[in-house]
Amino acid sequence: MERINAERLWRQIPPEEKFELIAKAHAKGLLVCLICITIASTLAIGLQLGWIMWGSLILSPFVFQFAAGKEWRGLRPLRMLEYMAARAAARRYAYTFNSRDLTLRVILRGQLEFIYEGEAQMAQALEAEFEKRRIIDVWIVLFTDCVVLMSERPGGAQLEFAHLLNDKLGMDGISPDGQSDYSNGREIYLTYAGKHDEQHRLKITSRYPAALIVFEKRLEQLKSTYTTTANVLNEAPEVATLDPEELDTQPNLFL
Repeated sequence: MERINAERLWRQIPPEEKFELIAKAHAKGLLVCLICITIASTLAIGLQLGWIMWGSLILSPFVFQFAAGKEWRGLRPLRMLEYMAARAAARRYAYTFNSRDLTLRVILRGQLEFIYEGEAQMAQALEAEFEKRRIIDVWIVLFTDCVVLMSERPGGAQLEFAHLLNDKLGMDGISPDGQSDYSNGREIYLTYAGKHDEQHRLKITSRYPAALIVFEKRLEQLKSTYTTTANVLNEAPEVATLDPEELDTQPNLFL
């Protein structure tokens, strides 16, 4: 059985979410310190023993470290398990969409909003509003040749969107506040063709803007690489006529 690399799994979590966990652990430590000081001060006043209050103030840094460390040791493994479960579910969905390389590139939490335009999509818009699924909290997972968006449900993960990084997938990044490409309010729009060649559009946002910008840049890079590779294969018909003995010597362009 393959051993789980905890350090590699921890590096896949966005730094902004790590800072969020650190803030929660520090808040827990501060709360425990305040409770201890309050209790000690009450006892000092009731027993007329001032050294109890001063002792609690002196020991408060140690209490903070103990409480914050205990909270951190509980939050960190839990968050790693959540990301590991999301990665496993996303790989399963990517495999069903004929992904050839399931190497994880970027994973983060975000929000998915379906954009319905025109009268033809009005029924879908009303249905989404009725089911309160117009804006959905999703996991955003990017592989080498596929992007997967999935939400959490009581029975497990539910696929919301998946697409190969080919020329049928369009991407556009917009900053509504008019700032640069590294704006905190960055929005990513994906366009794709439906079953009847009708155009669909969706918007991706996240409360972790730095991670979203990394996702955008990496998606643009991988999409360009995927399209270039596909064009090279289409322009090289001799690849389809290789002898089986020569296949082992040919470079794998999808790795």
